[in-house]
Amino acid sequence: MSTTEVNTKTLTGHRVLHYDDALDDAEWLAGMEVRTRGNWSYGQILKHMSLAMDTMIDGRPFKIPATIQFVFVC
Repeated sequence: MSTTEVNTKTLTGHRVLHYDDALDDAEWLAGMEVRTRGNWSYGQILKHMSLAMDTMIDGRPFKIPATIQFVFVC
């Protein structure tokens, strides 16, 4: 694994993933060797995507205290 950090803002050629294609895309990727282009490992990317999907479906796994919510709303 490379220790050189990649500036992901300058990368081009990103794949576009649409929600409806996510399962087909995941199954396709599971059957091949994956090479990442950024600073995260394949496992980190999958965990990030699964946490985002879980949050969209189930809501946040924690409750934000009212005092903090008040600060961000005002």
